[in-house]
Amino acid sequence: MPESNRAWLTVTGVIPYESLVDIDGEGDDVVKMPHLFVDFRPQDGPFAWTHADVEASGNMSSQRRALSPNAPDDARLTVFPEAIRSKKLA
Repeated sequence: MPESNRAWLTVTGVIPYESLVDIDGEGDDVVKMPHLFVDFRPQDGPFAWTHADVEASGNMSSQRRALSPNAPDDARLTVFPEAIRSKKLA
């Protein structure tokens, strides 16, 4: 993919304090940092809301552009063929 079409995507999710079930401050054998145990809802996971931020990687003067991952009409460019975009992840 050309550098002019590349970007960084950062997604931030907010977990409400009320959703915290427990905190393991020690971590485990694999990840030695605190773990949060939260209520997990099948439709949207543990997050009350999310925010996506896209920044072009090839142009330092470009402005950041906020996108909502839940809005289909956010004026995204179509780069990949429909067959790839609609493919279900296993």
